[in-house]
Amino acid sequence: MMSRAWYIIRRLGYALLSAGSRFCNAAFLGGSTSESISARSYREPWPRAVKIINAALWIFGKDHCRTAWRVDVEDAKKTLARNDLLK
Repeated sequence: MMSRAWYIIRRLGYALLSAGSRFCNAAFLGGSTSESISARSYREPWPRAVKIINAALWIFGKDHCRTAWRVDVEDAKKTLARNDLLK
């Protein structure tokens, strides 16, 4: 079983990497801060970028860019659902 400390380190590490990707997408590629470079590469589509990112980040899964896009879509759905509750 994963210790609490390891879980926190893992979650914060992921959050920092994700924030860095979102920053780079917005600052250097003119994209949104709500979307990672991986997700954008899948959505655009940028096949060369998808291939490079998936190869570099194989440790996160076979199809990292598609998974990142699906996570971004699910996060957006949750945000929209929360906003509907506020009305």
